[in-house]
Amino acid sequence: MMSRVRHRNLVKFIGACKEPVMVIVTELLLGGTLRKYLLNMRPRCLDIHVAIGFALDIARAMECLHSHGIIHRDLKPENLILTADHKTVKLADFGLAREESLTEMMTAETGTYRWMAPE
Repeated sequence: MMSRVRHRNLVKFIGACKEPVMVIVTELLLGGTLRKYLLNMRPRCLDIHVAIGFALDIARAMECLHSHGIIHRDLKPENLILTADHKTVKLADFGLAREESLTEMMTAETGTYRWMAPE
């Protein structure tokens, strides 16, 4: 699925192999997760302009996936990786991602419970 979609806010897929063990190779991002970044900022607050930039990066990544009929199903700070300069957020971890299916959208309960929408 990762190989089908390219976007500046999605972790770039480089390749994969199945033998002798399953390996997925992606671009190296040295900025760490958004969760770690936010925890390291405490007790300071994230600058509003930076927060808006991150929110737009996340929205663009999700829009790209949805326009290709892909549902990520595990959006959380641990799956958002920062570039080394801490200016761009990229969405990672497509382990729960699926092709869009009306039945699945209505019935499947997936994701990380703490980050799931209440409905």
